[in-house]
Amino acid sequence: MNTDSLTEKRVALVLLARPDVVELENQVLFTWLAPQGVTRRHYFDFRATMTDGSRTAIMVKYDAKLRQDGFQAEIAEIAEHVTPDFADRVTLMTEKHLDPVDVFNATLFNSVRHPDEDADAIMREAVRGLSGAARISDLIDRTGLKGRGFRSIARLIAARELQLRDRDRVAYESFVLRRAA
Repeated sequence: MNTDSLTEKRVALVLLARPDVVELENQVLFTWLAPQGVTRRHYFDFRATMTDGSRTAIMVKYDAKLRQDGFQAEIAEIAEHVTPDFADRVTLMTEKHLDPVDVFNATLFNSVRHPDEDADAIMREAVRGLSGAARISDLIDRTGLKGRGFRSIARLIAARELQLRDRDRVAYESFVLRRAA
């Protein structure tokens, strides 16, 4: 996925990590007929398809851009022309909409997205009988997997087989639980 800024990249990673996003397209062309018969074009940074089938067209801008003359009128004009065949809603995201915990975890999940089948099988076995919360470092120590174990746990969280007990960054001192079925 090509992104034009660090903020776009972070938005993409956070959206891809969300359980309610099933597809993410980027640089999606939207055209409409403006007054005087002029065809207008806008590329939405992303269009997310949600688990319920709805689609959201997403513009990503720096917060400072919102204060530029005419910018809010421009995005309002674009949004008012979006029809349900393109998207069910339009949203604007800036760097201020990004939670640092979400960005950290989404970046981690992306970096460990390729399976390590042996380590993942060992870690799945280690958490199979887990009752309550366990510290990530304890699970890693129990399996002897070291860094491979940490990456495996991150993959299991991303795959929603495990969940963090608390809202925090995935770290060795974090606690995880088996996700309720």
